[in-house]
Amino acid sequence: MTPPLGTAGETYIDQILGEYVPPETSFAEDLVNDEEKQLLYAILVEMRASRIMDGEMDVDSILEEYREAVEQGRPQSEATYVSGAEDVSVLEDQDDWKPVEFDFVASEIDLRGFGTDIYVAFREPKEQSAIVPYTADEAPVVGVPVSTSKMWIAAQEGTGGTTITYEAWADA
Repeated sequence: MTPPLGTAGETYIDQILGEYVPPETSFAEDLVNDEEKQLLYAILVEMRASRIMDGEMDVDSILEEYREAVEQGRPQSEATYVSGAEDVSVLEDQDDWKPVEFDFVASEIDLRGFGTDIYVAFREPKEQSAIVPYTADEAPVVGVPVSTSKMWIAAQEGTGGTTITYEAWADA
């Protein structure tokens, strides 16, 4: 039997977990009921704290996003379609990203009509790994599988900007 969560037990793992797992057992026992899962939970808590401390996430914006999601509801996930066009400028700093929001969670996106090289991100482009470069030679880019309600777009350096036409839809 697993000892109660959040209490300092006999093992080293129990002592470490005492720092992370709340002492109330009702929430924690339902969610985390073995030591491996408890350790994973502790690692995730540390990773979140690290991202906040490194400035990749700030607590105010996290709480604001959470409040908006609770007050307005999550984006709908039923079959939906949207298309549009956006003029984008050259990416020189983080403020140059053009956010495009959908009112649903898109499962596939097409990008057309861009005559210069572009960058696209399907999650917040704070890390290089989130940014996907596309050359004008690759246009149109069709059938990009995603799971997002927002994308960010910008023109690559040395291009002068462009207009991007997009289509996004969710499967039923």
